Amino acid sequence: ELADLTIASPIPGTWVAPDVDRIRGMYLRRGRRIGVVADLDHVRVRAVAGQKVAAQLIGEAGPVVAMRLKGKPGIEVPGRVETIIPAGRTRLPSAALGYGAGGATQTTAEDPEGRQTAEPFFEIVVVPELSDANRLRPGQTMILRFESTPRPLIVQFWRALSQLFQRRFQV
Repeated sequence: ELADLTIASPIPGTWVAPDVDRIRGMYLRRGRRIGVVADLDHVRVRAVAGQKVAAQLIGEAGPVVAMRLKGKPGIEVPGRVETIIPAGRTRLPSAALGYGAGGATQTTAEDPEGRQTAEPFFEIVVVPELSDANRLRPGQTMILRFESTPRPLIVQFWRALSQLFQRRFQV
């Protein structure tokens, strides 16, 4: 009966199925996950940064973030840093942030899920300023740009030179 095929969620939200085009017309086993119900009004963007970059973000970056959808550079979404979790973690919140899924964080080959990182990282949570024109969906890949306070060129040069010596001589 057609009424038996109706799917209902016990929680409010919007059904999001990133692979719906690939599964159309396929036989699906009972219990297979084909999507999620998400609250699109309270979306959070999670990013990771290495320890060197995170130190700069904590010390110099302001709370304003400019985000662009990967593959769609014409769409810019403003946001604000909600929190920077300064613990050196080694397990990614999502495999999408690792090398295996196109992310920028190196993961270990021993982890079949692709979430164990080779080096500790900091997690950054950003709250996007959403409107009808820039709705985000769970699973989208974003590129974030943090604004920092302007520094004179001599200060930037000195910092880069110091970092070069630190890397070269492990000081």
